[in-house]
Amino acid sequence: MIEFIFTLLSFLLILILGKWAKRVLYVHEHEESINNELDTFNSNIQAIHQLEQKSDYTLGSGHIYE
Repeated sequence: MIEFIFTLLSFLLILILGKWAKRVLYVHEHEESINNELDTFNSNIQAIHQLEQKSDYTLGSGHIYE
């Protein structure tokens, strides 16, 4: 009977530690890196759109961008 109790307690302890480790160690690391990459992508897209709107070059006889 005591072996069953110790087995059950050790199983519950490992289950609780596993849930805690997954929540603390895994989720936040990836969430932060994904958000950083999305911010970088959005800033790059905005810069590209601004460059497309400010096309102030003209074609000339000397060089393609005068």
